[in-house]
Amino acid sequence: MDLSFDAAAFSGHVPLFPLPSTVLLPGALLPLHVFEPRYRDMVRHALDGERLIAMALLRPGWEPDYHGAPEIEEHVCVGRILLEQPLEDGRWNVLLVGLRRARVLDEDRSRPFRVARVAVLEDAPPDDDEPTAAALGALLRGVPDDLVRDESRRDLVLHLLRQPAPPGEGVPLGTLVDLAGDLLHLGVQDRQRLLEAEAVDERARRLRALVERRASELEAVRRRPPGGFSRN
Repeated sequence: MDLSFDAAAFSGHVPLFPLPSTVLLPGALLPLHVFEPRYRDMVRHALDGERLIAMALLRPGWEPDYHGAPEIEEHVCVGRILLEQPLEDGRWNVLLVGLRRARVLDEDRSRPFRVARVAVLEDAPPDDDEPTAAALGALLRGVPDDLVRDESRRDLVLHLLRQPAPPGEGVPLGTLVDLAGDLLHLGVQDRQRLLEAEAVDERARRLRALVERRASELEAVRRRPPGGFSRN
């Protein structure tokens, strides 16, 4: 799968697809069923141009203004349309792959859909990859199975961590951290916190904290006595 992104050729402008419960991470795949007229136009616009769409998370309180332009989180993920399927009634099925983090600078709202001018953000790698890679591997090996959405992807990330490629080749550590976050059951705000972390080691620390919290919550649920019984 091609995750390349030519920042020099990028126009700096990308259509926005704001949703209340979806956060795309770089390297992850996102299937979308596009049915609203404004977003049908957005897909056609993207296909006629750079095939890029930025997924944005709506901020709390979006409901009253959903059909307008409710506030979004400023950190978004720029994705490329890998596959598109036009349907007879104008709807689209689209498969998007996340490419890069970006920060919204301003918006053009002259169209039915929103277009953002964005600054593309590059990963800030750690001074030494080895401690972060080792910690990520230990985290994935120890994470409760209940938190794993895709066991095969966990195996793949662990394989890549065990057999690192020479410098400049293979999958960057930052992408592996993102893939680890995507293969776990995390809440939408948790995923947004990962998206906002530009430094790879900080992203890995956030992922560990999120997993430890979720694992603790799961353990508390398992230990909770069954309800529905009276002590009387």
